[in-house]
Amino acid sequence: MPRLVPVVAPFVAWSLALLALALVWPARVALAQDRPALSARDFATIQHAVDALPAGGGTVLIPAGVYSVAEKIRLPSNVELRGAGIDRTILVLADGARDHLISNANLAEGNVGITIRDLQLQGNRAGQRSFGFAGRLATSSAGEVWSFGVRLVNVTDSLIHNVEASDFAKDGFYLGYNRYNGVYRTRLSSCRARDNARNGISLTHGSYNVIEGCLVQDNNRVERVGGIQLEPDEGLEISHNLVIGNHVVGNHTGITLYTEEPSWQGISTLVGNAVCYNRAEQNGFVGIWDHFGQGNVFVDNIATGSKNPFGEAETSLVGGEFAAACAPPLGARAAEAP
Repeated sequence: MPRLVPVVAPFVAWSLALLALALVWPARVALAQDRPALSARDFATIQHAVDALPAGGGTVLIPAGVYSVAEKIRLPSNVELRGAGIDRTILVLADGARDHLISNANLAEGNVGITIRDLQLQGNRAGQRSFGFAGRLATSSAGEVWSFGVRLVNVTDSLIHNVEASDFAKDGFYLGYNRYNGVYRTRLSSCRARDNARNGISLTHGSYNVIEGCLVQDNNRVERVGGIQLEPDEGLEISHNLVIGNHVVGNHTGITLYTEEPSWQGISTLVGNAVCYNRAEQNGFVGIWDHFGQGNVFVDNIATGSKNPFGEAETSLVGGEFAAACAPPLGARAAEAP
């Protein structure tokens, strides 16, 4: 059987909040205890290793190295994809793939219990253009390609930990939806999102998720949006999510909670989210922004070096007296300490 071979071998309050994550949520059950673990090196591709797991799930281990990925990796429920470290296992989207690098497997019916950790994803944005005229001239730009590092759609109780997603034609990390099914009780922690054409991290529909301890730097290379962007699409909801202890630097806006101005027809729902103990530096337009949200909480954030450090909505709740909202949402399985 062919084998997969590498291409080439500060805040005290934030610390207390992280302690709360470990205390409130139960410890994760390691997949290795009751499900098989396979090495991707024993298979032709990473997807072949994932497909070899039983229906109950398991773990695929990717040894250290740099791997070219020609087709999107699809993860079913209860599958863990684990590298050897964020700077040791590096997956690079191959030239002309023109797709996402990792996605959940079943967008319509949804997936649960997915874990992605300890690896780096490189989007090779320039290599996603299409060429015509016998390959001599680009007929499209990389910005026209819908390519995310990780795209989770209709997913619950999942975890992305210690993962970088950089240089993608759209977003590094995208938490989205199928019909009215979004992303719920999912944790994105200790991540890096850099040099992506649109957002570093996007959430377009979902509740009770945690975005925590990430470095989000120099995104919005093509579209002037946000480093961390919580923006419900039309008729959808973003509520009761926690954005805590992140460092956002060099984006168009740092952390943005955005929806349209209310009208008699009603709008999408952007309510009850908490943005706590984050640091926003040298973002171009706004450091931390609440655009027509309702009752969103902002506690002990620092914003410097932007045209507008803060942009508050009329209903924004700002100050340490609202710190109780910075505790993790109850029942979020994937916000446990890894």
